Amino acid sequence: MILFIIPSILVLLSIFDLLTEKRSIQKVFLCFLLFFTYTIIFSLRYKVGVDWYNYQTYFDSSGTSAHYELGFYLINYISKYFGFNYWFVSFLASTVFIVFFINRAYKDFEYPILFISLYLLFGLMNQIETTRLLFALPFLFFSIGYIKNNQKIKAAITIILGALFFHQTIIVYLIFVILSTVNISNKTRVIIIIISLIMSLVIIENINEVVFISKEIAYYISNEKLIYYINQINLIDFVSPITKTLFLKAIFCCVMLILTKDEYEYNMKNTCYLNMGVIYFLVFTTFSFSPTIVYRLSDLFSFGFIAIIYTSALVFKDKKRKMIMFSILMIMTLLIYFRPLTNKYYIDNIITYHNYIIHMFTGNDYYHRDINAKKYWNYE
Repeated sequence: MILFIIPSILVLLSIFDLLTEKRSIQKVFLCFLLFFTYTIIFSLRYKVGVDWYNYQTYFDSSGTSAHYELGFYLINYISKYFGFNYWFVSFLASTVFIVFFINRAYKDFEYPILFISLYLLFGLMNQIETTRLLFALPFLFFSIGYIKNNQKIKAAITIILGALFFHQTIIVYLIFVILSTVNISNKTRVIIIIISLIMSLVIIENINEVVFISKEIAYYISNEKLIYYINQINLIDFVSPITKTLFLKAIFCCVMLILTKDEYEYNMKNTCYLNMGVIYFLVFTTFSFSPTIVYRLSDLFSFGFIAIIYTSALVFKDKKRKMIMFSILMIMTLLIYFRPLTNKYYIDNIITYHNYIIHMFTGNDYYHRDINAKKYWNYE
């Protein structure tokens, strides 16, 4: 039931957002309402996702079962010292992320509720799986603020701190900091996206050679995690992350980039987001030989992809046309949102939802874990 309630609430809030003036008291109220809803559903989740078991084990062992970044270690250690359980760490990570995410969206987007709702609906699986990264992403939001003020050194330092203390993967944002304000036309962005999709088809066609070369590079640079991920690739039973859904996303993004002219105020103010969206497709297609790497890296740049399709709300000023475009966007979004829900594996192992408050009253402590997440890519 919760999986149907979520999109209903988000669509309704997005409609109110579209009809509300920017920076008005009503807009602030909508943001607080979204914060409340987001927290109830997201922060209070309990034993949801494949990775819950890993972080629970780490918490129970006081940080000795695996090596994570200092900041994450300290949060786990202090929480356990004061008698909290792992759920508290998950709740803290989620709530910190929500606060800074809503704040960033409110500053950068005329319709922040719509932007956040699209982010939720397009990537529910990735978000409910995440804990450690949620502590690191606020550093990205601070970095974007510095980028917009043309303070790239501060932006880079912020990213490095987030990587050192919470999740080393976000170090890839240093590339984004460099490319964030590159002034290219939307036509060029469309060409890059199309080329990236063609490149992905070439990669999949020559998957054996690509995996071999990737292994050689991974061993040469001695990156243990990269070596591990590449060694997990099963070429006999390979499931590609390049799906019909990805092409649907790419087509819609290309259409919106063409419709929104370069001189649009939004495009001029949010170059960094549009460039991040292009990087999203480049990451997705370049690493298409490894679904695990795609799953981890593409999610980091999904804010940019969302920023591009969000422009559908800006193409027309007329309210009637705006609502028509919004309806088209929501239909596409909900098709992608509901597509995996027809699959029993996805429901049982990825998004079987439990809420901590309900757990406190019922005592339901059920947790099922099947790490064969490659089946997800059939429905991405």
